[in-house]
Amino acid sequence: MANRATCARACCGRWSNVYNENLAKNRWIRLATLDPETGKMHVRRNHEYVPYEPEPTPLPVAASSREWYQGKLEHLPIARIERVSAGKI
Repeated sequence: MANRATCARACCGRWSNVYNENLAKNRWIRLATLDPETGKMHVRRNHEYVPYEPEPTPLPVAASSREWYQGKLEHLPIARIERVSAGKI
């Protein structure tokens, strides 16, 4: 395989039809590839695959899922659940 992004484009070309193309174009779904040898990811943007470079954003932290979601109706981002042990404050 000369280039994994080229391979991904070929695979998605087989998958592509008007319905699926609109799902990706309108960002209802996001497509990405993961190289099993290097662990590098490429994401589909503007009909091409570009290297994924995550932004170092810390996750919000909660003691439990209940604490994070209880009483909230709006969309919430993912959060890290860290149980507080008896000896910690």
